[in-house]
Amino acid sequence: MCGAQTLSSQTDVQTESQGTGAAAAAAAEVSTQLDVSAELKELRDMVVELTTTVKVLEAENEAMKTRLAASETEVTHLKTANGELKTRLDVTQPEVTHLKLASEDALAELEKHEQELAVLKTRMVASESEVESLKKENGELKTSMASSESEVKALKNDSAAHEQELPALKTRLAASETGIDELKVGNAAQEAELTAVKTRLATTETEVKDLKTRLAATETEVENLENEIRAVPKVAFSAGLTNSGYIESGSNNLNLVFSRVITNLACACVCVCAYGPQQRVLRSGDIMLGGLFPIHLAVQSEDQDLAARPEATECVRFNFRGFRWLQAMVFAVDQINNSTELLPNVSLGYRIHDTCNTVSKALEATLSFVAQNKIDSLSLDEFCNCSGKVPSTIAVVGATGSSVSTSVANLLGLFYIPQISYGSSSRLLSNRQQFTSFMRTIPSDEQQAVAMATLIEHFGWNWVIAVASDDDYGRPAVEKFENEMLERDICIDLNELISQYWSEAAVRALADRIQNSSARVIAAFASAPDLEPLVRELSRRNLTGRVWLASEAWATSSLIARPEYSEVMMGTLGFALRAGHIPGFKEFLRQVRPGPGYVYNEFVREFWEETFNCYLEDDEEEEEEEDGASLRPRCSGDEDVSSVETPYLDYTHLRISYNVYVAVYAIAHALQEILTCRPGRGLFKNNSCADIHRVEAWQVLKQLRHLRFRDSLGELVSFNEGAELHGNYTIVNWHRAPGDSSVEFREVGYHISARGGRGEGRLYIDQSKLIWTGQTTEVPFSNCSDDCDPGYRKSIIDGMPTCCFQCIECSDGEYTDHTDASVCTKCPSNSWSLGNHTSCFLKEIHFLSWAEPFGVTLAILASLGVMATAFVLALFVKFRDTPIVKASNRELSYVLLMSLMCCFLSSLFFIGRPRDWSCRVRQPAFGISFVLGVSCILVKTNRVLLVFEAKVPASVQRKWWGLNLQFLLVFLFTFVQVAICVVWLYNAPPASYENHELADEVIVLSCHEGSAMALGLLIGYTCLLATACFLLAFKSRKLPENFTEAKCITFSMLIFFIVWGSFVPAYVSTHGKYVTAVEVIAILASSYSMLACLFFNKVYILLFKPSRNTVEEVRCSTAAHAFKAAARATLRHGSNASRRRSSSPSLSSSSSHSSASSSRSSSPRASSATRPRVEGGSLERERRGGERPPRHPRESPQGIAMVPVTRGDGRMAPVTGDDRRSSVTRGDGRMAAMPVTGRDQRMPTRFVTTGDGRMASSVTRGDGRMADAETPKL
Repeated sequence: MCGAQTLSSQTDVQTESQGTGAAAAAAAEVSTQLDVSAELKELRDMVVELTTTVKVLEAENEAMKTRLAASETEVTHLKTANGELKTRLDVTQPEVTHLKLASEDALAELEKHEQELAVLKTRMVASESEVESLKKENGELKTSMASSESEVKALKNDSAAHEQELPALKTRLAASETGIDELKVGNAAQEAELTAVKTRLATTETEVKDLKTRLAATETEVENLENEIRAVPKVAFSAGLTNSGYIESGSNNLNLVFSRVITNLACACVCVCAYGPQQRVLRSGDIMLGGLFPIHLAVQSEDQDLAARPEATECVRFNFRGFRWLQAMVFAVDQINNSTELLPNVSLGYRIHDTCNTVSKALEATLSFVAQNKIDSLSLDEFCNCSGKVPSTIAVVGATGSSVSTSVANLLGLFYIPQISYGSSSRLLSNRQQFTSFMRTIPSDEQQAVAMATLIEHFGWNWVIAVASDDDYGRPAVEKFENEMLERDICIDLNELISQYWSEAAVRALADRIQNSSARVIAAFASAPDLEPLVRELSRRNLTGRVWLASEAWATSSLIARPEYSEVMMGTLGFALRAGHIPGFKEFLRQVRPGPGYVYNEFVREFWEETFNCYLEDDEEEEEEEDGASLRPRCSGDEDVSSVETPYLDYTHLRISYNVYVAVYAIAHALQEILTCRPGRGLFKNNSCADIHRVEAWQVLKQLRHLRFRDSLGELVSFNEGAELHGNYTIVNWHRAPGDSSVEFREVGYHISARGGRGEGRLYIDQSKLIWTGQTTEVPFSNCSDDCDPGYRKSIIDGMPTCCFQCIECSDGEYTDHTDASVCTKCPSNSWSLGNHTSCFLKEIHFLSWAEPFGVTLAILASLGVMATAFVLALFVKFRDTPIVKASNRELSYVLLMSLMCCFLSSLFFIGRPRDWSCRVRQPAFGISFVLGVSCILVKTNRVLLVFEAKVPASVQRKWWGLNLQFLLVFLFTFVQVAICVVWLYNAPPASYENHELADEVIVLSCHEGSAMALGLLIGYTCLLATACFLLAFKSRKLPENFTEAKCITFSMLIFFIVWGSFVPAYVSTHGKYVTAVEVIAILASSYSMLACLFFNKVYILLFKPSRNTVEEVRCSTAAHAFKAAARATLRHGSNASRRRSSSPSLSSSSSHSSASSSRSSSPRASSATRPRVEGGSLERERRGGERPPRHPRESPQGIAMVPVTRGDGRMAPVTGDDRRSSVTRGDGRMAAMPVTGRDQRMPTRFVTTGDGRMASSVTRGDGRMADAETPKL
């Protein structure tokens, strides 16, 4: 309300006339305004209809949006559920797989348990039967005890009788002692005879040495004669023989040469027939086979000082298994000779030698084969009628050890004599370029090394000891074994080479190293004779608790499986060769006798004596010499071989014996193909065939290389280039035989090597049958370090092998669910490890959810903001024609309220599970909504400032600051933000992502903004507009007191800066889902501040103070500001006028008097006859009699300009400039404050009231002229 100020002054006629003119002008303006109001009313009706239509459309649109939002929500929930199901499926898939594997393992274990249950049931039945038998035996024992008591009584009686006979017995004893003395005398005589025999034996040995010397000289002569014979025509020989020793056409010297040749040839025949080791097995035949077998295990070690001619070493330690292998060859030859299908009318013979398990003896026997073949190639049958002549050896079966076979193969290969070994498994012998004539019926050690490494890996051992023979068998095998262990990350603590010829000190040193080692598994690639000294030393120390892994060379050896070694070697696991079946071989072994049928079998005598610990009749003197005083009993030759348990009769598992059997049959099949060969289909030159009766060794070798046949087991036997037998091993476990301390070999599994020798093959172990050292069933532990528990991993210790490690707990986020893990497995990205690191659990997924209280609170606040904004918008629409709404720039207020509603709604995009679409929508929605609202506020603020401080006419302001220009500016400001968002979404669109870095056990679902620069530009541009708005609002802070728009804008922008200024550090320092919450709070706080500051006072007036929602209130507040501004300008002008009057008083007095005189002479009717017209913001008056002279304001006695205005009753109310206020009449006749003139003494606007209290649109300028005025839109 404007207060009325009454000033006491006198009015003159001119003032009354001026008031009458003003009233007339006001009346004209009122009529004009009524016409405009009618038009406006029609327009309003049209606007109401359009508004109603728009509301209906908006309601339908809102309904469609609601349905669309509901559909999108359902789709979002379905997608969320689908994602969760996929996540659960991915998580449960490994568990299902693990459960399947576990179920399969459980089924396997169940089958094993069922088998064990069946075994236990069988044992239970057996135990029950044993209990019954024991009960019966107990009854029998009681019966026998009773009879024993009666016998004891009888014995007591007998003892009493014997005591009576004792004197007679003493007499007889004295007589016996006399007889013993006589026997001693006879024994002395026998000893004398024995000494004489020894003397004769020494003499005989000397003669034998002389004969050997002569034999060596004779051999030299034979070689010379061979050369001479080749130079003499064969015809001459035959002619010389026919003519009784001389040649008709030759000279006397030539006759002498021929006679010497004939004499030496006769001696050569005898020598050749007797060549080779004396102890052998010989059988003649059309085709001869050679055999090399270890009938003895070693040779007697003697130091040769070479003082005399060295004698041949003697073989010791009879080998029962070797003798059985020899018998297998003899049996196979007999079968072939008795066969009508294989080699009919062709008999096979053999010459078998003892290798004594040494290279030297084997080479000696091999030289006999080679020499025989060499002499036989001279075709001396016509000149030497040697009854003991042996045909050439076309093939050799043997030898056993790889080192022995290597030396033999080198020699036989020079003469292309085929060699088929039954026990040499060294991988070096697979080299066909070096060993051209070598073949074998046993797999290579390369496959055995792989099988043993697989067995060690199967039981989880990683710390072992390797022992190998120091020969061609052990060294290559352990080398391959080392490579296989290295590939499996298994370490070898000790790697030692051994030999049977080691000294006791070397054996003890090796035993010390084994005893001090922490490894409990010993893998031995050695022959039984080489290993036996070490086993003997360990048994002496009783070093138990070790697991021995045996190669095929000693896996079933009776030399190691002795009762005295059982405590140390019990529980051994060995790789035995495949067992075969030889029909009739069992009976053949039992038929051996030292009778006439074995006259050529020199080894049967020694076998018989070793088996029954006796001596045969022909060997009595040797027995007396060896045993001295204690003589062995004499053998009758009729003893039962099966009554004594020896390895000779261990025919239950024929392995090496079967290999010998197959080797002999391979040679027989090769000869059969030569026999049945047809000309034109042979393997030799021009497809010719060899003659079976004159076949040579190299022809047999050629045929063997192309041989393919199946043995009795149905397996293919072939010796082609690069062909190796497929490794098929039986795993045997050494058990203690019930009732004694002997060893039983029980099959507990098998290993089948991979085809081609590549890969690990297939291993099967029945652990229920295993018995380990110490008669335990628990698998021994042989690792360098203890197994790491689940949740820990192995860490290598510096300076130690890889198998020696320490256990380190897995890092966070990693786990191990099994023992002895090398590495920890990282949990999946959506999981985290438990505290013990044995498994993973799903991480908690954090985001600002609709279900949590914080999210619900923010959603409620946003919804309340939307509803409050909608309520204000509805009020503004309802009261759209009221002055307070018009004064607030109604159209921009609508846009501003809509933008605020969008701001509140945009905050909802920040709540809920982040999706790609929501991440791309939320920031642009927030940025565009805020820029739209701030743009509206900026345009409003700028227009208010221009309205109150404008220096151009009002029509010019309306032209340049009309509604269209305002909307254009809002559009341009908003378009810049839209362009930023479009570029952002095109180049680096935001996307949802899972943040795993904030917390270990939590996954924070958030939005990756794509470009931090784009986000900074979006917020920075909003803050730039807000800063401009704040500056303009701050500049407009001194607008009318009742016009608080600028102050509210200033305050709202100040809150905006405070909120977003606090947002930056809070956004940077906050993590997780609360980052989104901080931004939502900032959006809501700034939106609420703008809504409250800009519209609270207006809503308050609209709802609770409708009396203030009038034109007078609005115009009164603006008029007060105008009067103040005019008063300030008048004061400045008055001070300047006073200074001018002081300089020229006469001029001022004249002007004042003239002005007063002119005013009084004016007619009041003249002013009433004029009609105001508004053109360009100035008021021109048209008069009939000419223009009205300009008028000047009155001056107060103090020289201050006074502007008279009329009140409602037509009276003039002068107002001085002392209080810097002027007055206009209100509707009730009271004076209202009005602004005075500006610097040019003219009022830019003036408001007067009409009769109904409304403001008129015409005011009086300072020069007395009328000027246009209108109610401004603020």
